[in-house]
Amino acid sequence: MMKKTISIFLLFLASCISQNQFAYPSTRRECINLLTKKIVLNIPTPVYLKKENYEEGVTYTYIFKDGGCILIHEGALMQFDLDSYKPLKVTHKKTCFISYGIENDKFWKKCVYGSVRLYYRDVHKDNRPKYEKIFRTMKILNIE
Repeated sequence: MMKKTISIFLLFLASCISQNQFAYPSTRRECINLLTKKIVLNIPTPVYLKKENYEEGVTYTYIFKDGGCILIHEGALMQFDLDSYKPLKVTHKKTCFISYGIENDKFWKKCVYGSVRLYYRDVHKDNRPKYEKIFRTMKILNIE
């Protein structure tokens, strides 16, 4: 009887492990209040969040397990190392300016919507669609 119970338990444990191996990470909805804008985005978890306030602006940094990060910034007098990267392509649209490229075999992207700057950096080629999806589904709203 004991052997049968242990074998059923091991079978159950093995089935749970194989299912979780390929499970997709969960996401959470974030609402960020900047100086004049509100950003709504769906962020995959787990993620590390760092917020920095300074006299003329605010910066949110999301760092993911794969080594990539997303920067969200509004304000003046803040320069990031991504601002000095040489872009492969630059696109101007009605409301935004987009540039992207490769630095140290990792992808980066910069989007400027008026006073709001959005970046991702250190993104591996295989993970780039995940970051593009975050940017595509992001909403920038005026604070009321």
